[in-house]
Amino acid sequence: AGDSLERVGQLSMGATVRHVAVEGTRVAVALGESGVRLFDARDPAAPVEQLHWNDARFAYDVALSPRRLFVAAGSEGLYVLDASGGSRLVLGLARDLGFVIRVATVGADTYALDRTGPSLHRIATQV
Repeated sequence: AGDSLERVGQLSMGATVRHVAVEGTRVAVALGESGVRLFDARDPAAPVEQLHWNDARFAYDVALSPRRLFVAAGSEGLYVLDASGGSRLVLGLARDLGFVIRVATVGADTYALDRTGPSLHRIATQV
């Protein structure tokens, strides 16, 4: 409202939030040992949970594309999940990217940061 912030909604995550990613009206949250949650926020006052995935030991970061959810899972690597509601949730796991702590998606590319070495990996991804 004006030059101040106005809260329109709130959700309890039940764990410490590590990172938030937004793509359109969807919001993904990395929750460390509690995994990842994906919300449809078309109604910002009442977001609807679409997915809660916690198969990784730790979710450091998360990135979204229109159909994919990328999870930075430390020593496990980078998980690729189907965020479109398909029947097969885990589409892949890239284990050769080091200790992945950050991930970002821009257009058709996803970037993964390896904390064990000064490496930023650029990966061509489907949007």
